[in-house]
Amino acid sequence: MTKRLSETAADSSSAFSLFKCISSVRYLNKLKFFSTINHELDRIKSERESPEIIALVADWGQGKSFFLDIIKEYSNSSNIAVIKENFSNVLENWIPNRDGILLIDEVENLVDSAIFGKYKEKIRDFWINIKTLANSKGNSIIYLSMTPSAYSKIFSVGGQLQLMFQETFPALVERVKKVTLNTPSKLEFLLMLNCSMKLRGFDEEDLISYLKYMDLPFWVTQPERRKYVRLINEVIMDNFPSVENTFQEISRGPAKSFLNDEEETVREKELLRLEDEIDRSDRENLYKSLMCRVGIDESEIVEPLKWMFVKGNLVPYSKWIQVRPIVKWHRTWKIFF
Repeated sequence: MTKRLSETAADSSSAFSLFKCISSVRYLNKLKFFSTINHELDRIKSERESPEIIALVADWGQGKSFFLDIIKEYSNSSNIAVIKENFSNVLENWIPNRDGILLIDEVENLVDSAIFGKYKEKIRDFWINIKTLANSKGNSIIYLSMTPSAYSKIFSVGGQLQLMFQETFPALVERVKKVTLNTPSKLEFLLMLNCSMKLRGFDEEDLISYLKYMDLPFWVTQPERRKYVRLINEVIMDNFPSVENTFQEISRGPAKSFLNDEEETVREKELLRLEDEIDRSDRENLYKSLMCRVGIDESEIVEPLKWMFVKGNLVPYSKWIQVRPIVKWHRTWKIFF
């Protein structure tokens, strides 16, 4: 119950356990990130006549290392030879292998112009090996994990590859498949939260009743998978099942500064005004009202908020739909969300 999710690549087994839980749902195709992983696992299972080169592209914090960890754990569990290394380590001592899986992380660390100048010959040798491997026979797959900026600097016209290989640049780029990871959806967020807490022994009934208050945490947390892991570790697990404590943490506590880049989740002056307007006994319902716009019971909504609230029900994830918009708009609606 105390074990936490790894925010980085420190514990690949927890990432794989989370993936297996989430991928067991019937509507995996609605979750682009996890369905993409599933597609890559299908690729790994398949035989190929020549090696494949995959550029895994995503912004910082969007799950590149998490993605590679799942592939690593799956390969290990399937007795497929797999190695995971940072790009800098590969440059020093890589011997191309025509079988197995090679996961190369943090390619962006060596694309800066100054660093590229220092390691240019080794980087050139690396891409010569990649080109040779791609044109040979074999059953290997190489994943190159990088940011969109690094991808552009390497593969675009005028980039590093064209600088090093003027004549063969188009053919080399054509052999590299691009897999892009997008920001997580709300459905993915709720499933990550649900599965991670189930794996850590939280009671199913308590968890279901708590999930309906995760609307505000979703909207005020910057949409990064790493930030969601921090939300689960530092806020949810420490404050569950208290909705009031969870609200206080994301609006006023230490978590406020790391969940949202603007460091503002609610306007505190307006919140204080509302707190002063209602009885102390109603404050818990105030926090619940602000934490949830879907699934909350009518009796839990405090009077000042009732007429600017979205009504709805907590439904199974597979039936999740956008609730009808509120008919009446109020100028203070934007204060809280």
